[in-house]
Amino acid sequence: MGQLCKLYKKYYYLIFTLLLILFLISLGTGEILKKIEIGEVSAIYNTIVAFVPEKYLMALQRISFPIGVLLVISIILFAWKKRMNVLCHVSLAHGMAPLSPNVKKEYYIKEENLDIVGYSYPNDLHQIITEQDSAIKDFTATKGIHSYYGIAHTPLVFRAGYMYGDQQEIHLFHRAHNNSANFEEWDTSADTKWETSFREIQEENKSCKSNNLIVAISTSLEIKNIEIASITDTKCHIIRFQLQTLEFDIIGNYAQAENLRKQILSKIREIVKKYDIQCIHMVISSSVAFTFFSGAGFSSQHDPNVIVYHYDNGKYVWGIDMKRNGSDAVIIP
Repeated sequence: MGQLCKLYKKYYYLIFTLLLILFLISLGTGEILKKIEIGEVSAIYNTIVAFVPEKYLMALQRISFPIGVLLVISIILFAWKKRMNVLCHVSLAHGMAPLSPNVKKEYYIKEENLDIVGYSYPNDLHQIITEQDSAIKDFTATKGIHSYYGIAHTPLVFRAGYMYGDQQEIHLFHRAHNNSANFEEWDTSADTKWETSFREIQEENKSCKSNNLIVAISTSLEIKNIEIASITDTKCHIIRFQLQTLEFDIIGNYAQAENLRKQILSKIREIVKKYDIQCIHMVISSSVAFTFFSGAGFSSQHDPNVIVYHYDNGKYVWGIDMKRNGSDAVIIP
């Protein structure tokens, strides 16, 4: 239905004008059309009268009702839009930029706000997690198209994606740092301008006996050794994923994001099996959209515990365990 409407809207003006002219002719008011100088109405009417025999024009009067029905259907098709359920996730600050006007032209927007700005971090994390989990469950259960955007703490964004999962499609929006006034959806084309492979996937501490794995994902800013060291004093296996180019807007395409996520999940699961990893400690420097998308790729049944940490003033100060709830999920290094 959606594809039909898009195709129809492309030729809407011509179809609607033709049906309107035929309908007025069928009512016997065709002469009025000669006086209409809007667009090509009078020109189309004169062309029809010049080339269609009068007996066929007269016959239109017997089918005025079906033509009228088609005219009404044409208007409905033009106005018809799918509903998009939008989750706006905010925990860092108010004053969010709006979604692109193009989205509102194509969909009826039903927006839900997950606003958790007024809390104290990390003191209220148990309450924040409970509130967010409930909102994500409700959002996931809604029928129709889903989309997500926002500005929130990395562990909360990852948890939102983790709970949403990858069984349902979701539209992801990102606000570019080039003074863009709106959140725009990731590019849906197979454009090759986007960087689709990590510059290096570097494994460290291969000989260590730990069953803990630290994962560092860098697409925006580099994650330094001293920052990783703030998570734990214990020696762990470490795996780093870093793009060749580090920028805030380096990920903007669904195909690109899927490629990068596959590389991350494949390598992590390989190391988990190799070293019998029981817990993954994750630090991420990336966009909200890619963080959510990454979280959605992990499985609560098949992957080990995943703890994602929040960065503040040069170190990681608190984290959230994705498999636990409430106060049990709060991790303070």
